[in-house]
Amino acid sequence: MLREVLFVLCFVKPGVDAFRVATGKEDNESPLNYLQELTIIKSIEMACESIPGCLLQVFTFIVSPHKTLFHVISIIISSGTTGFGAAMVSFMADASVRNRQKAPMLYGFLKVSEKCCLHN
Repeated sequence: MLREVLFVLCFVKPGVDAFRVATGKEDNESPLNYLQELTIIKSIEMACESIPGCLLQVFTFIVSPHKTLFHVISIIISSGTTGFGAAMVSFMADASVRNRQKAPMLYGFLKVSEKCCLHN
């Protein structure tokens, strides 16, 4: 528990989670596997930070009397990174071998090689 708190305080938790998902590491003490944990954390981050921040930028652009190219570029980058995060969460869930075995009608839309599939 202390090690996990240290990862959060050092701001390396997303990298650690991504490494655990990519290598297929298992944690028998946790009720969630690492892919589920990463998906939940990324979804909360998008819902509470990325999407509201993007909406705030759009609102500021709309009400601002001085519209610049910098505003537009900032909005495009913010919405692009939010979309990329959502796409990566979807890809990780779809490429998971465990998800494909549990629900083949729901997961497995993307055709990937066995080398590419995540082990969780």
